[in-house]
Amino acid sequence: LNDTQGGADISSGIGVYPWFNHVSVVNHLGSPSQAAATELTSVFPAWTTDHRLRGLAYSVLRCTPVKEKFFSKFYPNGVPGLRVVARATKVLDPRTATVAWSENPALCIMDHLTYARGFNIPLALIDQASFSAFANICDQAVPLAAGGTEPRYRVGMTYDLTQEPREVLRLLLQSCDAEIYSTAAGKVGIRGAIWAVPTVTLTDDHILSYQYEQGNDKLAAFNRLKLTFSNRLADYQPVEIDPWEDLASQAVVGVMQQDLSLTMVPSWTQARRLGKIASAKGNPRHRLTLRTTLAGLDALGERAVHIMIDELGIDADFLVEKFEIAGDFSACDMTLASLDASAYAWTTEEEGSAPVTPANTAVDTTPPTPTGLSLSLTRTETTSGIFSVKIRAIVDAISGGAWETIGRYRKTGDTAWIDMLDDGDWTLITDVLSDGTEFEVQAAHAGFGGANTGSVGDWTDAETISVVADATAPDLPSGLGVSAGAGSATVSWFSATSANYFSSTVYRGTTTTFGAASLVGQYYGAAGQFLSHTESLDPGTYYWWVVSSNRSGADSAPSGPASGTVT
Repeated sequence: LNDTQGGADISSGIGVYPWFNHVSVVNHLGSPSQAAATELTSVFPAWTTDHRLRGLAYSVLRCTPVKEKFFSKFYPNGVPGLRVVARATKVLDPRTATVAWSENPALCIMDHLTYARGFNIPLALIDQASFSAFANICDQAVPLAAGGTEPRYRVGMTYDLTQEPREVLRLLLQSCDAEIYSTAAGKVGIRGAIWAVPTVTLTDDHILSYQYEQGNDKLAAFNRLKLTFSNRLADYQPVEIDPWEDLASQAVVGVMQQDLSLTMVPSWTQARRLGKIASAKGNPRHRLTLRTTLAGLDALGERAVHIMIDELGIDADFLVEKFEIAGDFSACDMTLASLDASAYAWTTEEEGSAPVTPANTAVDTTPPTPTGLSLSLTRTETTSGIFSVKIRAIVDAISGGAWETIGRYRKTGDTAWIDMLDDGDWTLITDVLSDGTEFEVQAAHAGFGGANTGSVGDWTDAETISVVADATAPDLPSGLGVSAGAGSATVSWFSATSANYFSSTVYRGTTTTFGAASLVGQYYGAAGQFLSHTESLDPGTYYWWVVSSNRSGADSAPSGPASGTVT
């Protein structure tokens, strides 16, 4: 049950799978004038109209009983849980000096820095100009492959007050590729989100020494970044999307995977953009450790610098990962990793595939037509060698509705249908059927709860199946022999000893090919019995075979041939 109306009364679950009208939720927003919940006063005498809970927001979840046979359908996981996701926190927007709910990461980060249970930094020590500029970047419209746009960065999150403020801040910064820094005025500023061309350039004239490390050409830290985000369409649960792949690296060194869980990112396309940036940062083309003259002080406080080293052929932008001033104030030491605007460039072709959207819990009152109808035979051995048989029908399982499967059958050629019995979810079964008969079977879905009770959808096309009670052939006859003489021949054998033996069939031909032989006799009797077949024939050489059969007509392989010459 999803209430997206900011406290609207959900008085019934009709049309919501699987609870329908058996579950209701009513929300109370805690207004100073709110009345007592009638859904409580009407059930509990001790809960009176004076129990108004003014100033307290709460929800009342009510579950009504159902018949035992339907309990697992309406309450498949027992009593449903209730989780409230609300727009609870209002944050200051320094651009307008207003306080309101917002998904803008810049505003949420500033709120966390100044919040008493966050970092409790006085607002006077916040560089509001940088947060305003960053908020504008987060609000920038980014085109989507499906059409339209979305804000460049959003945040959708909750956190426990027991979490470390530093960890909450890390997750917030992660949602928008941001970093906190100290401004020249000693205030807390924010930057990042997009690429800004460095304003500081360091060349050979400034560099005293360097150490160089090859980057991601063949020694990538990872070349597949597994991405998950918090899908608001799936109750803000973590959902995996297409990973960010470096196929060129994978072709050289194989797949090396790393995970990036963006728990505060509510958009999968935003998660993909952040995945591209994180992959570029995690696998820089070049890494440098520099010692510079005091000219390097120009890089102090900078997010990125431009480096030119003729000996290495380097003329590129670098992210400043670490900056220190030597203890004797004679030099500057810094650790750098190459990064440029390509990491932030984006096209809609890079979005990948959208995650599967959970099925809408609103259910159509028209039952769908079953798919995947398949038939099989269920056999039960009632006595030794004798079986009763039923037809079992199975259809594809479906979700998003309180439907039960119904079925019907009839002998092929008949007009009257017979109802099938329920044999479990999506499964039906007939009564015991006549052996050796062909039947037609159809299935449909019908409603059994809420507004759907009594509704029946379309029937499937009929599927046919022949009933064979015993599909196991008996053993072969044994002791096959022929006695031929003037004008006649006698064939003798012992019938099969199998418990399901029923009859023996004799075939005769003029060649050794069984397929060319003709049926000349059929004999019934007990298993293991001596049997014989005599017939008058014209002179010539003949070949005989004997086949064992059960009551359902399942035949053994032929025993033979046995030959004889009639004079």
